[in-house]
Amino acid sequence: MSVVDQIPYIRVKFYNPLGGKVYPELGEEWGVLDTGYEGFALVPSEVLHKLGIRPSTERHLVLPDGRIIKSMGGYSTLISGDYKVDGLLESYEELNEIIIGGEALERARVEIDYCIKSVTVIKC
Repeated sequence: MSVVDQIPYIRVKFYNPLGGKVYPELGEEWGVLDTGYEGFALVPSEVLHKLGIRPSTERHLVLPDGRIIKSMGGYSTLISGDYKVDGLLESYEELNEIIIGGEALERARVEIDYCIKSVTVIKC
């Protein structure tokens, strides 16, 4: 887990408990910690596809630039080291990165150390 250009990242993977699929199949991906996003996690649409998640939930999000967009998603498990939590995995058309929101972190202690550029996520 790391801090790059003052942006905290954690290593994550996602698991679809209904379909038994994991993304990525090997290793982990970097996810941006964004406490300004109140939801669980945003991912590119191909992640939902690779997990075999058929979007069943739709809602509207307000982006930092003020645009209102429609997101679609389904439920998944986020895994970061020993930390595991379930929630709504969302996507929208233009998204090209993984964003971890406040809902995914509400049962965790998150420590960001800018001095050594590290991030630690520990279950409460």
